[in-house]
Formats: sequence, structure tokens, C-alpha cells
Amino acid sequence: MLNVDIVRFKNLSELWKGIAAVQRPRRYFAGGTDLVVLAKAGIGVPCTWVDLTPLKELKRIYEDKEAIFLGAGLSLLELEESDLVRRWAPALSDVFPEFAGPPIRGSATLGGNCANASPAGDSLPALYAEEARVVLERFGKRRELPIENFILGPRKTALRPDELLLGFSVPKRPHKGAFLKLGPRKGLAIAKASVAAAVVLEDGLVKKLRVALGAAGPTVIRSRRVEALLEGRALSSANIERARALAGEEARPITDHRSSAEYRRAMCGVLLGRILERFSRC
Repeated sequence: MLNVDIVRFKNLSELWKGIAAVQRPRRYFAGGTDLVVLAKAGIGVPCTWVDLTPLKELKRIYEDKEAIFLGAGLSLLELEESDLVRRWAPALSDVFPEFAGPPIRGSATLGGNCANASPAGDSLPALYAEEARVVLERFGKRRELPIENFILGPRKTALRPDELLLGFSVPKRPHKGAFLKLGPRKGLAIAKASVAAAVVLEDGLVKKLRVALGAAGPTVIRSRRVEALLEGRALSSANIERARALAGEEARPITDHRSSAEYRRAMCGVLLGRILERFSRC
């Protein structure tokens, strides 16, 4: 039998007043879709788990003049249904139909998927492409980090002891975005490879481009060589073909039970090519 100790707080203020009294080691969780899996694997146990589900402060979604804010406790299904996400974070919006099935999307949270820091996590490439910033809080003091500085390695983040991931700030800018992934079964599978991209087009040329490769290295990889190649150029067939080759070169995947490194590298190029072809028709 698996024994898991769980504590809850009513709100964020109560959490900061009481967290120091919770037995160490302690870890946060929200949707909990990976909790039993991790516990059975011996990851994070023995420890006390702090359930963030009651915290309404983590379930807010709103906008100001410069950005939209997505609470870390929002379920993926709630985000999938958000007009703000569809309008201002199209690459992220593309993730949700590809993420597991509706029951999991109704429980899993964006914050949990990000803090899990899996190289194959579906939301991470899209957050990179959308230039998201993570909003963190520890004992009432807040700080922000670019998503690229938050993810340090497989299951490693820049979170400090007891620090909480409040949510994500995504800049508001008119652009196109897309996400594609490859897995053995649509939606239900962990990605063998994935690509997210966000583009600003002006007069038929790429004004700004962000490309992120998932399941292609120890962390999500920003495809900076592809970005440099295409910015200021048209999305012609020749340029797309060159970008596909560069993406494969930038990928640093591993070989494991799901796929070979060679196949993953090739598929990063294929997925990127499909996204760029879609952008070229905009």
C-alpha cells in the first residue's frame, strides 16, 4: 500500500503563514495526475505533499495592456476553452487537443506540467515559443523569470525551497502560432518529438520567429539558427527546406525505449516544415 501524506491550505495567505510548520521534506502538487506514478517510482517520497487545489489565486486568468496572465492552477481543459489563450497564445492553444484525453485535461494543470520539467512535456515548447515568463512567489515575495531560465534540466527547475509557481505571463502581440507532436497514439502518448513556433509576418516576410523543439534534448531547445535563418526572409519552399535541416542539426535527442535519436532528429525537421508551410499560407 502506498502511503502519501497530504496537507491543504484555504488560500495563499494561509499557506505562507503555515507552510513552515509542515513536515519536511515537502512538495507542492495541483492536479496530481503524476503524483501516484512519481510516488511509486520513488521520486519525491517520502515527503509531505501540499495540495494547491483550494487556492483560487492560482486559478485566475486575466489580461492587461501588455500581457495575459495564466494561473498555474488552471486545468488544461479550462485553458483550452479560453478565448484569451486562443487569441494571444495560439501555439499554446494548439497543445491542448493533443494532450492526453479530456479526463486528464480536466485535472492536469499548466503549472504542474511545467514544474514537472519533463523534456517531453507538451506545454513547454509552446511556452518557449510564446516567450512566457514564470511568476514565482515565496513567503509573499514575487519574482519573474523567462521560461528558458526556469527549466534547468530533466525534472530540474529554478524553484527555491518552498517557492510556488503562481502562473505565467504571456506577452500580447499579434502573431501566428502552432504546435505539432509525434507519438504512437494521438493525444494519449508521450511525445517522441514536438515542435512549437510563433511568427510575426509583415509584407510576406518573417519579422520575428520563435521555434522550440521538445523531446529533443535534456530541456526544450530554442532553435536559434532556424530563427536567424528565416527572420527577414520569405517562407519559400527553399527556405523551409533549409530550416528543416537546421532544426535536425540543433536537436540533441537521446535514444530510449520510445524512439531512436536519429528518428527524433529527423522528425523535428519534418514537424517544423509542416508548421512553416502552414504559416506560409497565412
